[in-house]
Amino acid sequence: LIVACAAPVLVWTLAGQLVASAPLARNPYVPGPLYHGPADSFASTDPHAQLGVLLHAPSLMLSLPWRALVDHEWYVEETIGILGWLNLRLPGWLLTWWQWAAIASVPAGLLAGIAQARSRLREGLLQAGFVLVLFAVAVEAIELSQYLVWTRVGEDGVRGVQGRYFEPLLPMAALLLPLADRDRQIRATTLASALLAWIPAGAAVATLLFLPPMVVSFFYLH
Repeated sequence: LIVACAAPVLVWTLAGQLVASAPLARNPYVPGPLYHGPADSFASTDPHAQLGVLLHAPSLMLSLPWRALVDHEWYVEETIGILGWLNLRLPGWLLTWWQWAAIASVPAGLLAGIAQARSRLREGLLQAGFVLVLFAVAVEAIELSQYLVWTRVGEDGVRGVQGRYFEPLLPMAALLLPLADRDRQIRATTLASALLAWIPAGAAVATLLFLPPMVVSFFYLH
């Protein structure tokens, strides 16, 4: 079902790239070390030349995105809360709180779901595995798209990716939770899961209290 729903989007995106996409102008530059073509210099991005780089060494399709995720630790902070033109940053304590909230929400959801769905555990694990594969493919697509259309030809790293690009993937995390019985509500059934669930809840409340004044002060009172 997920693949069927995504198919029109993928087809439309591909059609847009083929019909309406254009290279981005750059100052003349020498291609990077991964380029093995005939051109000595470029004055723009070149998706076709970049695709040739990837096809020349297909392992780059995995190694480049992986290296970008490992090296660019700011992806996490940008995804959580670096707003505007990346010039409004949530306080460090709130960013840290959200990071712990993300970590805590996983065992909280698992404890609550597994306690109610022991008979459907295998089905839930299969669903979670499928969602993780889709998530990995989406992250791969984000990184490679920026390598093709934004990064200079032949560079040995991905440029242009921002944390906000990953935000549409976050709702997929709800599908990682175990399936609950239909005649029961999903609720924390153990003290541990209830306590863990308060961490993201507290982060959400703190954000609602602190973020609006920050936005008003930064964008309207300066």
